[in-house]
Amino acid sequence: MFSCDAQRCTGEFRVEEIAAFDTCGRRPVVKSIDPQVADFLATLVGSPTPGVYTIKLPDRYWRAEVDDGGLVALLDRMKDRLVSYESRERVDLGSVGPAELRQLVEKHLDVEWLIKETEHQSVLEARRAWESEARRAHALDILLWIAYWASFVAALSWLVHSIHVFFSRLYHVPAKSLAGFASPCLAQIVIGAVGVAAAIFMPFTFWPGTLLVPVVVVVLLAEGWARFRRPHVA
Repeated sequence: MFSCDAQRCTGEFRVEEIAAFDTCGRRPVVKSIDPQVADFLATLVGSPTPGVYTIKLPDRYWRAEVDDGGLVALLDRMKDRLVSYESRERVDLGSVGPAELRQLVEKHLDVEWLIKETEHQSVLEARRAWESEARRAHALDILLWIAYWASFVAALSWLVHSIHVFFSRLYHVPAKSLAGFASPCLAQIVIGAVGVAAAIFMPFTFWPGTLLVPVVVVVLLAEGWARFRRPHVA
């Protein structure tokens, strides 16, 4: 995010997307911007009308953290992309002027890579809004991970409980009717169905409960065999 006046533009902060829940999940994080990188990007912004501007850079330019090289890391990433269409050779970024550099860079950026903010009137207001969004996304991410593992623990506990109920009724409750075995078996079938559904409808996120599907099959077969071996049960 840049703040521009009549003389120059100043980089204030940046918003980075990091991994979140789900394989393709992303959430924003507000970070400070390296002063060298800010100065370099300010040359790309040029001299627009005063206001607050957002620069959208593809992820490949930021994959190397600025803390691990600052401007050098950013330039190294961009050098791999900035190739002269005339000579088909890499361009020495240090030998070109701001105007020529902007023309070269724009060939590899989205059409709307420079956006003037209309929703926020100041950089401080924009930062507060992004920080609020980052906190909300972080809280949601934590809740999703809690639900992810809690659902697995619940399914595993329910499966173990249903097995205990089945064999308790089979061996410790004489003359138990067949109806008494329906509820634990139904619970196991539901757990298996949920595991299969998770594999189908969550193709990019592996739910550990899916591993219970073969366990459920084995348990149902074992329970059927045990019930067959005790025909005196009414």
